[in-house]
Amino acid sequence: MEQQIVLDRVLAFLGKRFPRAEAISDTTRLADSGMMDSLVVLELVMFVEEEFGLQVERGDLDRFDTAANITDLVVSKQVG
Repeated sequence: MEQQIVLDRVLAFLGKRFPRAEAISDTTRLADSGMMDSLVVLELVMFVEEEFGLQVERGDLDRFDTAANITDLVVSKQVG
């Protein structure tokens, strides 16, 4: 899947989940935004797994820090 499409879907999810997510760009550190906690990480992992049909491994969680890194993870798992 094209990287921009994946990024748009990730940002759309964040926008639905967080009303003030308009301020979030692809490089915004999600933990620094004050919106990320363990429940949100779980929701984001579930979204990625369901939306893109992949398995997120425990070692992948450190890449859930920005929308760009989540996008890179998705694209790399789809290619690899």
